[in-house]
Amino acid sequence: MYKVLIVDDEILFREYLRTVLNWESFGFVICGEAKNGQEALLKASETRPDLALVDINMPIMDGIDLSTELKEKYPNMAIVMVTGYSEFEYARRALKLGVEDYILKPFNPEELFLTLVKIKSQLQKLSEDRKVHKDQLHWLREQFLNMLISQDLTLKDDELVTQFERFGISPSSDPYVVITIEIDNLYQKWDSNQEIQLWKSTISNILSEILTWKGHNLVFFGPEDRIISIAQIDLGETCASMMETESLKRLCDMVKRHFKFTVTVGIGRSHDGFTGIRESYMEALTALQSKLTAGNGTVIEYQDTDLTKQGFYSSVVNEKMMLALRMNDHAELKKHLDDVFQYIREQRLTPDMTYVIVMGLVSLCLSHIVANGQDIVSVLGAGFAPYQEMKRQENLEKTYSWIEEIMSKTLKSNEEGNRTSRSKRIFNEAKLLIEQNYQDPNLSIETITRLVFVNGSYLRKIFNKEAEMSISDYLTQVRMHKAKELIIQKTHTIMTISEKVGYNDPGYFSKCFKKYFGLSPSEVDVMNG
Repeated sequence: MYKVLIVDDEILFREYLRTVLNWESFGFVICGEAKNGQEALLKASETRPDLALVDINMPIMDGIDLSTELKEKYPNMAIVMVTGYSEFEYARRALKLGVEDYILKPFNPEELFLTLVKIKSQLQKLSEDRKVHKDQLHWLREQFLNMLISQDLTLKDDELVTQFERFGISPSSDPYVVITIEIDNLYQKWDSNQEIQLWKSTISNILSEILTWKGHNLVFFGPEDRIISIAQIDLGETCASMMETESLKRLCDMVKRHFKFTVTVGIGRSHDGFTGIRESYMEALTALQSKLTAGNGTVIEYQDTDLTKQGFYSSVVNEKMMLALRMNDHAELKKHLDDVFQYIREQRLTPDMTYVIVMGLVSLCLSHIVANGQDIVSVLGAGFAPYQEMKRQENLEKTYSWIEEIMSKTLKSNEEGNRTSRSKRIFNEAKLLIEQNYQDPNLSIETITRLVFVNGSYLRKIFNKEAEMSISDYLTQVRMHKAKELIIQKTHTIMTISEKVGYNDPGYFSKCFKKYFGLSPSEVDVMNG
């Protein structure tokens, strides 16, 4: 229901407005009444209406002044002026203040109904736009936080501060610690994307509640369906750090007792600066790999053990393979797979360590399938049981063939998936940024990659795949078509148009325009004269 505030100094007219329609049947509810502008401001602060029906001629504060203040304080509030014929010009002036509409007294129920239908459509669109913006901002925040833990971190410190502030995060000079949580045997328990997302959300909500670091605790979903926390700590508070470890142990215990599955927690060491976030994250991943010996359902703190000194399997390889999966690049994926098995042979790894590495590759595929909105069963079959199947492989060659087949099926699922993939969302976001900022002459691929938090080569590959053109060609296309629209309108000079579409030099703009359309701007102008 949309809330309506009635503002009029005549009690009989307020009564008429309140009873002339069955408001609720149209999706509205009267949330308050006021007899002047001052009283209306107080009511608005208490009830936060979606729509105000405002009379122009009132004592103490008239409708024009009231509308001005309401629009300043609540820009999304819809306002409809209610006025008589003698005040018609005032009502027209009110439209320039941002008032949505006006209705002339006397009016009948049908006229009011039609006005409300129009306002309701505007409110619905505003609500939808807010939701889209909120979802987009949440997705960009996740992208940004994932970039902080990835090897794609190319932003300078001042740029990172700007992005932190963009998402309402105030960075401080305190060191960073990264915590990673893995739901053990995740894909054995659930093959539905919906169930996996539900349990990830549940664990992340618990994590947000139980951690009490002095600084920020940024919880988000990371690669391979892990839950990540980037926390800021005060190294002077040693006991606080120990308390957080105990809180994480309590998390593991709560999940095991109440949800009947286990989670394993890896904790990196504290590091200074933004680049330390990546270092702490890699340590947390290494700690997670140690669950082979520490066991599931435990909290493992990173230690520079003999295991890591042996050159234990690097998670950087997984990042490269994840990128190859997203880009549907079979050759690149196979190259990295060959490198992994070459590493296993050269290091003469034990069966247990080989098992950890290979199951990590399986986890990559499963998380990619889920991220694409598909069920594991539909891609890999109802009988897929990776842990048992891995144990049945007789030698390294057969293990290689087994994981290669899983990866092939995963790649095939890219072509069959119906939902928007991560790469598609990045493409849409980059496209939107171009369409919103093409007027900026300094807009570049580097600027766009910084705003969508991916590296340039990845974005170029996405654009070539999704748009079948380069990102720079798309930027030129947007600018040229917008320029053509402005030329046809005949309201601006060529110099002004060139500036409006991101060109500082009108001569260079004209040259680009002719190259694109085969006609100069002046020739297009004459043809549409």
